[in-house]
Amino acid sequence: MGDRLEDEDDVLSDSAMMQLVEAKLESDKLDRIADYVSRGRRFGGLDIDDLRKRADGALAELSAAPRNPEKFQLHDDLCSELMLRDQDPPIPTVTQLQPIIEEAQRALDDPRVQKMSGDQIERFVRSLTDPKSKN
Repeated sequence: MGDRLEDEDDVLSDSAMMQLVEAKLESDKLDRIADYVSRGRRFGGLDIDDLRKRADGALAELSAAPRNPEKFQLHDDLCSELMLRDQDPPIPTVTQLQPIIEEAQRALDDPRVQKMSGDQIERFVRSLTDPKSKN
């Protein structure tokens, strides 16, 4: 096996690549939940109705201020608590999702973000083709 992704032995099928991406996303979600737990589960004492109301409110706040990392963290922590209780987090409406998508697109269009993303994608792909790679 060579270093180049174009090598025949290194080519992943579309379905295999999708499985790897989905596994990476799931791993990231579990990492965020573990981080929330390690910080003490600040919402662990809420009853489920209050937790849902606060998660809905946090989603609305995130939608109103998608660049605010504290709003993202609040939403993420509330969703982590819901998932720890085997509950689904709130699903954003199209109206709530639109500003978040627009901000993500602005970030993706930023050349600095493109460089960082490219470097991260390259490390990720390298780890897929060489599982022993420490990146």
